[in-house]
Amino acid sequence: MLDHIHLLLNFKQKYVTVNVVKIPNDASARTWFVAHPETKQLLWGGRLWLPSYYTETLCDVSKKASPITFKIRERKGERRDAQAKRPTKISQ
Repeated sequence: MLDHIHLLLNFKQKYVTVNVVKIPNDASARTWFVAHPETKQLLWGGRLWLPSYYTETLCDVSKKASPITFKIRERKGERRDAQAKRPTKISQ
């Protein structure tokens, strides 16, 4: 079971990292609780995400070699493999 996600975000240096991280966290939590309001009671403090996060800054050269970039690409490959194994619908 996954207990975390990896995101590779590209944004201008004028934005503060913590504010950029809040956007997907807040949006996904809001969407989740609208769809599943009963789960808010089950979570500590009614929060979907912990307030902690890890950031790594990358320059254009290091994006290809970053461990996080590698992990994301590896996961995308796993998803593509799983999609390829899915049975396709046959139209009749």
